[in-house]
Amino acid sequence: IPLVRQSKIPEIKGWNRFSYEKSTFAENDLLENNYGIVTGPASNLLVLDVDNIYLFDEYIKNNGFTYPDTFTVQTGKGYHYYFEYPDDTDKYTCKSFHKLGFDLRGWGGYVVGPYSYHEEAGKYYKIYSDKEIAPAPEWVKNIYSDKSEPKDSPFKKVKNKEIVSLIENG
Repeated sequence: IPLVRQSKIPEIKGWNRFSYEKSTFAENDLLENNYGIVTGPASNLLVLDVDNIYLFDEYIKNNGFTYPDTFTVQTGKGYHYYFEYPDDTDKYTCKSFHKLGFDLRGWGGYVVGPYSYHEEAGKYYKIYSDKEIAPAPEWVKNIYSDKSEPKDSPFKKVKNKEIVSLIENG
């Protein structure tokens, strides 16, 4: 979908219909400005959007998971890990876990596409790993069940000044 020049804001209303309906935009129409990649069953995409790599790294380690080995885009703040939208009966929507450093973008969501400009960070989104898009790992799919809510990061309970003190004092 087209985004407002150098921003993350969709240029069109009703863009979320492209989660279940194929987009009609030609690739050339999207390359002049920033563009978004709509996630969901129509695009066959589910994206793990990591904005805080430190918190996400702790989450991965604490839960015994491995980093995704899939197509990856480096963003202004972190990474987008692309997965195939699961082919089962569940509906994978968007979920936010800011305290853990990541969000999931599924049905009704989108991410900014590679080569778009991140105005806030002053950087371009760029392809970090050009691997094939992998199936969504079980741990990502399990986040959608009430039984598998992600565990908190150990940093959640520590205030900013305490983190600085821990770093300074070892």
